[in-house]
Order: sequence, then structure tokens, then C-alpha cells
Amino acid sequence: LEEAVAGEGSFLANSPLSPLRYRGVNWVNMLRLRYDALTYQWQSWVVGFDGEEQYRLLQNLFGSIRTPVFAGVVLASGALVLLPVAWLLLRRRRPPALPPEQALYLDFCEQMHKRGVTRRPGEAPGSFGRRIALEAPALQEWAHQVTAVFDQLEYSQGSGEPAAHRQQLAHLRQLLRRGPQAQ
Repeated sequence: LEEAVAGEGSFLANSPLSPLRYRGVNWVNMLRLRYDALTYQWQSWVVGFDGEEQYRLLQNLFGSIRTPVFAGVVLASGALVLLPVAWLLLRRRRPPALPPEQALYLDFCEQMHKRGVTRRPGEAPGSFGRRIALEAPALQEWAHQVTAVFDQLEYSQGSGEPAAHRQQLAHLRQLLRRGPQAQ
């Protein structure tokens, strides 16, 4: 490489790690040559690992290789890799449990859908409540109460007493059970 770019004269000339700067230092040259030898051994072993080398390695590990033993080793190796992966993939499929106030609000949205007013994707509870007032005025008061209790539960988490939170959840459940006709 040095000879190929000798005419240019600038190849790695200013680099503090240039091998050209340490050409006269024997121990640096020895380290470089040993590194090159190690790299060569690694490349020849990994890249040159053909079918015959694989067969010899398996014979050294398992003795004489019979088809049932080889099939068992291959299947066991595959299972060791695939079972943890399958477990991770299947474990993630279960959706996380919703907080109770969100589950109750989704029930409210489903009830509204059955009454002809469907919540749009990404629509905030307050916006949905205002749209209910426009599209179904008879449901306005009930929707307002449900939305107000939900907003209080959803946006004041951690700032209130657990007993007050449970009481608000019970109130939201009661509103949903009674429905708009009791308003």
C-alpha cells in the first residue's frame, strides 16, 4: 500500500497513528505483525469452516454421528433458540389492563355508539361530550356528568385521597348503570 501511493506523498502523513511513523520501532512492528497473524488465523478458521470441518467438529463433540443423534442435536438447538423467542412474542400479545376509569369510559363510548353517536379516533372526552350535546341533545346532561367525573378521575390521579378516588369510581359506575333515562 505504501508503494502504491508513494508518488502522492500524503498518505497518512499527518496521522499520529500512521504505521509509517513507527516503521523503525521494532516492538510496534511485532505487534502489528502478530495482529495480522491473529486476524489471518481467525479469518481462515471462520471463513474456511466448510462441511468437512463441521463434520469433524461434530465427530469430536459427539463421537460417531448417527442420523437420530444429529437430528436430535439440531432439534434441541432449534428449540433452545425458538422457545424463548416464542415466549417473548406470545407474552407481549396480551394488552395491558386499563385503569378502571378508562375501562368505564370505554363502556360509556360503547353505549353512546349504540345510541348513534360514535367517538372519533383521538377525540378527547370533552370534545366528544360537546359533540353529543349537538348530535343527541337528550343525552347531553348524562354525557356531561359522565365526562366530568371521568375527567376528574383521569386528570387528578395521585393528587387526591384513595377513598375519594374509589368514591368517584363508584359514582361513575352508578351513572353508567342508570343511563340517560334516570337524569
